[in-house]
Amino acid sequence: MKSSVKLLTQDEVNHLLEVQEWGTYSERIPLKNHYGTIKSFELCNMPSLGLLLAVCDTPDVAFEVGEIVMKHVELYDVKPKLAIIGEKAQQCKDVLVSLGFDSNWAEASLLIKDMADIPSEYIGAQTLGVVTEKGYSLNVAQIMGKLYPNANLSFYENTLSPASSQVFASNNFDWGYGVDMVISNVLASISEWGNVRLSLPTEKIASFPFGREKQTGIKGIENFVRRYIKKGYVYGISQNTDWKPLKLDVEEIYKSFVDRKIYLKGYEVDGMIISKPSQRLSAEAEQVELQQKIEETLDNWLICGKCPD
Repeated sequence: MKSSVKLLTQDEVNHLLEVQEWGTYSERIPLKNHYGTIKSFELCNMPSLGLLLAVCDTPDVAFEVGEIVMKHVELYDVKPKLAIIGEKAQQCKDVLVSLGFDSNWAEASLLIKDMADIPSEYIGAQTLGVVTEKGYSLNVAQIMGKLYPNANLSFYENTLSPASSQVFASNNFDWGYGVDMVISNVLASISEWGNVRLSLPTEKIASFPFGREKQTGIKGIENFVRRYIKKGYVYGISQNTDWKPLKLDVEEIYKSFVDRKIYLKGYEVDGMIISKPSQRLSAEAEQVELQQKIEETLDNWLICGKCPD
């Protein structure tokens, strides 16, 4: 099946990288209306973590987890308890074992189905660390800040790589759904304030890289999102989205979503393949790429003298 999205110019690619960076939470512009703390950390200033929550929608997050855990052991002589949420949770555990981490520790990690399901003993005086795909931690911070108003949360600023292989490692954005994820994350961050997530402070809205948008503020962000939705980058956007502020035709968006999903994931009826998924996203291609990244990471860790256990 031919892709329905409009390909991007290099200027648009560069702009999206800036937007993705904006979606990474930093305490330099903290979220408000929270009674605990919502901070951020890098490897050089990591706090002692009672629990590390990994949001694994791609297995790439496991590599970030590995770096955090090794640094935590170096600083505090103990591995943090690990919890994993996301459709790639089991795969993340497998990657950690392949990277040399103790299988008993990895298997003992908590598999969380929903962000609201974190055990109460980890919500309180201990710091709960969170690591996500780059560009997603702002959204998660808003949600968890609303769910746990008294928690001490700290989000990893994810500085290891520009993005995952499915996002921006390829010059051909049409192969993956990274652009879709950037757009859906931005749209989520400006939606359902006070209900599902904490609102964004004025300073955060003002810091959005508006690029060529003539308007600024929330209207300017909505214009940015609208432009890329009209280009077909709609995979990952909630079907419960309120489309009125975006002034978009719901039926047209739904057709665009179906086309995009079929292109990326393929389509089967009663076991018969009607449309194959895009070659870049086939299970075989992903596994080959993942194994290559595991081997490259192990080589780099060996050179740097890093040891998982």
